[in-house]
Amino acid sequence: MLFQLSVESNKLKGTIPPSFGNLSSLTDLRLAKYMLEGSIPDSLGQLKRLKYLELSWNQLSGTTPPLIFNLSSIINISLASNQLEGNLPRDLGFLLPNLGMLNIRWNKLVGSIPVSLSNASNLAFLDLSINGFSGGVPIDFGNAPKLYWLSMFENNLGSEGGGDLHFVSSLENCSQLMLLYLDHNNFGGALPHAIANLSTNLRKFCAAWNQLSGVIPTGFGKNRLSGEIPLSIRNLTLLNKLWQILKATNSFSSAYLIGLGSFGSVYKGIIDGPNDLKFVAVKILTVCSSTDYNGNDFKALVYEYMENGSLDTWLYPNSQIDQEDGHEEPNKSLNLLQ
Repeated sequence: MLFQLSVESNKLKGTIPPSFGNLSSLTDLRLAKYMLEGSIPDSLGQLKRLKYLELSWNQLSGTTPPLIFNLSSIINISLASNQLEGNLPRDLGFLLPNLGMLNIRWNKLVGSIPVSLSNASNLAFLDLSINGFSGGVPIDFGNAPKLYWLSMFENNLGSEGGGDLHFVSSLENCSQLMLLYLDHNNFGGALPHAIANLSTNLRKFCAAWNQLSGVIPTGFGKNRLSGEIPLSIRNLTLLNKLWQILKATNSFSSAYLIGLGSFGSVYKGIIDGPNDLKFVAVKILTVCSSTDYNGNDFKALVYEYMENGSLDTWLYPNSQIDQEDGHEEPNKSLNLLQ
């Protein structure tokens, strides 16, 4: 009996075979970082023992089969970085009582966030970023004490009015919370005083590009700083660039790693451009000249992401013979726009 099927980070193409739904003993299905296309087969909803479903970083489209959300055994669902559409089921939190991770970042999902997620008491990781969710955030996170990651940036959440951030008060019970991204939405009103009482483990908080007003709550950050903020802080452009890179790659998460070589690692991500989002490839070099946010030596190159193979094959093209039909492939060349 097959319990785990993991063939991540390969160059397989095509669609997900519907026959996978016949693997009745499967508990772990990982098909991330492929070039898979098409829709998610309805047959995957037959995997009654499935606990981990990882289909991120593909080109999957259509809607997620409702039967997937009926698998009560599911612990982790990761469908990030695809082209999935539609809404989340209203009763999602009741259908998946064991849910610990829901990562649907960077898709085309719309509608409201299900209030039923308040019932997901084991929830530790929730990433709804870069979608089209709208309305308020109705979840009571007080029932999710294990929550350490909450990211909702780049949506249409909020009404630009007071009370949009009322849900933040329920995060006071999340003592393990490390990351909270709420930026690029329509949240209005004042920052709630509960911001000052969030987890002492909180490392990353961003609420930029909203419609917030008022004052910063007393005690936020729990520092003892005094005096004026120096004008020279506006010159910290390198810090801003580092922040953009960290955000684009989820702090250089392995989920965003697309290459590893003798001269460094390469990550894929997105960075906010002046008018739109830009796909980039970030290469971390081993030759270092500065430090990162952890104090480690750090240097990186940021390229616009190209789907057509490695930079090396474009700079140093060699004629290749197709092994199947014997035809010679033409040399590649770069133009000034590339």
